[in-house]
Formats: sequence, structure tokens, C-alpha cells
Amino acid sequence: MTCVVCLEDGAGYVCECSAFHINCFAHFLARGHAECNICAGRFDRHLKAAALAFLCTRTSNTLGSAHHTTMTRKLEMAVALADIGLVSLAQRCLRDLISKTAGPVWIHSVSQVELARITYHDGQFVAASLILEDLLPKLVCINKRWSWLEHLESCTILGSCYFKMGRFTDAENLLLFVIGSYLEDRNACSRKVCKCMQEIANFCHSRNDFALACETHRVAVRIVEAEEIDPSRIALANLELARAELRAGDSALATVRFRTSIRTLRKRKHDTYARDALPDARKQLANLVKPSKRLRVKTWPEDC
Repeated sequence: MTCVVCLEDGAGYVCECSAFHINCFAHFLARGHAECNICAGRFDRHLKAAALAFLCTRTSNTLGSAHHTTMTRKLEMAVALADIGLVSLAQRCLRDLISKTAGPVWIHSVSQVELARITYHDGQFVAASLILEDLLPKLVCINKRWSWLEHLESCTILGSCYFKMGRFTDAENLLLFVIGSYLEDRNACSRKVCKCMQEIANFCHSRNDFALACETHRVAVRIVEAEEIDPSRIALANLELARAELRAGDSALATVRFRTSIRTLRKRKHDTYARDALPDARKQLANLVKPSKRLRVKTWPEDC
């Protein structure tokens, strides 16, 4: 495949439409591109992590490890490493950034938020909550736009931690505070609003309020459909709604939504997020449609 930057062969697809060599992709990411401007898809997480590691090394060799740009690249690399499952390496990078006293305040704060997020996804809910409980008072004292946004992000993660720890009242208060703050902000990021709505839906599910959980997921889907161009993000949000409808007992509607979402995701051949979501979604749909043995061997459940 031909690289879109250097026009040499041997490149690999990083999204649905574009192929890069790792070093060319690193320079492309250095310009601030978070996703493809053509297909609106997310970049392949493994190639992105490799490109950011290459970029971080080059920046460190050129500017030094203590330079603000190098620290920013290291933060981006740590997030990408966690996304491909290299949790311990990502945590080590983030702790190194947090330990440096000479760096910008925002890098210290964002590194702690990302460390808490990774720790939470690793199942260490108490440890993640301790990081955020220590960070939140500091963020409140910083009168900057970024600190307010990181404050809301921290509250979302902390609310999820409390939910997993069984502190339901604290979790509910935090999540409702976050969604209320987002709804009052005309410039709020729709993806963060959607993520918070999904956390609230999970909280409702834990309290066996399946109808409210389903309606909350439905609101999140409406937000995604109104704001997103990437079909994968829309399909993934619909999968969460389908699971909520299934838990609420509406198997007919869930079956239709599973089929539609899976057919969208399977077209995204170079989207790792879409590929990773397909096995579980197909298994859940197969349990609903219950295809015969002959069909199970020759046909995907969404085509039954």
C-alpha cells in the first residue's frame, strides 16, 4: 500500500481511507490530528501507539526529556499505550510525568486524571478514587478553562469509582453534577456528555431501574447521532442502547438495533474499535435469534 505522505510502498492502513508509514504517521499526528479528516474514523490504536512512541523518542532526542513538548508527547504516548493494553508501561510514564516538578501544571493534572482512568479500568477502584480525591481540590483552585473541564472529567471517573465501590449516593451526586454542568455549557464536548450519560445509565441499571437506564442510553444515542460523523461511534452507542433494551425486556427492538449496528461495524475493516466490539455483539445477537446449527456455521447472526 502507498503512503499518503511519502508516496512509497509498504504503508499500512491507519483508518478506513489512509495508509501511512510509522514515521510519516508520527509527523501527521504531530500536527494535532486526533482522527481522520476524510472518513472521520478513529486511527488504528496499535499503529497510533507505535507512531506516538516514535514521535516521543524523536522529540526527546531533539529537545531533551525535560522540555514541555516532550512531556506532552509522553502524555499522549501513555494514553495510547494504555489503549492497547500496555497498562503497566503507561502507568510508569504517567507517574514519571507527575513526579517532575518543573513541568506545566496542566500536564501534572491531566497525567493524574489519565492515571486514575487507567487504574479504574484496571479494576483498582479504591486506588483510582484516592488519586482523584487528592486532585479535585487542586483543580478547583485553578481559574482556567482546562482545569474546569478536567474537574468534570475527574468527577465522572470518581463517580464511576464510587459506583463500583457501592457508594451509590456519592456516585449519583457526582454524575448528576457533571451532567448538569455540561448541559449548562454551550461549548461542552458532546462525546464527554455522551460518556457521562452512559455512566448514569449504568448507575440506573445497578439500581434495577431498567426503564430509566434505557431512556438515558437513548438520550446518549440522540446526542451522538446529532454530533458525530463517524458511523462506528454511532453504531457503538446503539449497541449500548440495544443491551439496555434487552435488559429492559424489549428483545424485539434490541434484535433490530443489534443487526443494524453490527452491519455498520463490520464494514469498518480498518477500525480496531469496531472490530473489537463485533464478537460480543454477535454472540448476544445469536442468543436472541437462535439460528440453526447449519446457519451458525455458514451465516453471521446479523444475516439470519
